[in-house]
Amino acid sequence: MKILITVFVLFFSSAVFSIEWEFETLNPVFEGCLDDSDDGVDYEYCGCYVNGISKNFRVLEVLQLNDSGKLETNEDFLSIVEECVYKSE
Repeated sequence: MKILITVFVLFFSSAVFSIEWEFETLNPVFEGCLDDSDDGVDYEYCGCYVNGISKNFRVLEVLQLNDSGKLETNEDFLSIVEECVYKSE
């Protein structure tokens, strides 16, 4: 019985971790970034930001970091923000 439960958990947890970035998950991040902009001039920054997040994190990982409040202190996240600020200047 333990083996069946273990296989069941592993099967479904791997499916959750395999959620890929798609337009439906990337677009709200991009639009949210633009909404936080004072005058909408951050188009280049937001594109860089979304690209960096999608290349360095899985969807579930971002959700977990955000929910735990650890996203804003994550070194990989901070390097993405720093790089995008530099590129958009």
